[in-house]
Amino acid sequence: MRESISRSIICRGFCSFYKPGEKEDLKCATYDFLASNLTEDELKLAALSAVRRCDYSRDEEISELICARCEFLVGGCDYREGLASPPCGGYAIVERIFKQKYPV
Repeated sequence: MRESISRSIICRGFCSFYKPGEKEDLKCATYDFLASNLTEDELKLAALSAVRRCDYSRDEEISELICARCEFLVGGCDYREGLASPPCGGYAIVERIFKQKYPV
C-alpha cells in the first residue's frame, strides 16, 4: 500500500500526535501492522467504521500482538506508560478490526 495513503488515513485521521512534516519517518507499530496487513480498500473501510474514542476492550491483545513490537514502547509511549494520553492513531482502527473479527 502506498505510504501517503496509509499516513493520511491512519495518522492524519486518527493520531493526536501527528504533525504534518515533522518526524514523518517515524511510525508506530499499529501503523506498520495496518499498512502491512490491509489493502488500501480494507484500510479505508476499517477507518470508516472505527471511532476515535476507544473502549480498550482489546487492549491486552493489542499490547501483546502489536505494541510489544513498537519502537515507541521504550521511553516514548505515554499511553503505555500510564500517562493521561491517548494511544497512537492506528490503535482505534486495530481495536475496531479485532472487535469486528473476534467479538467477545
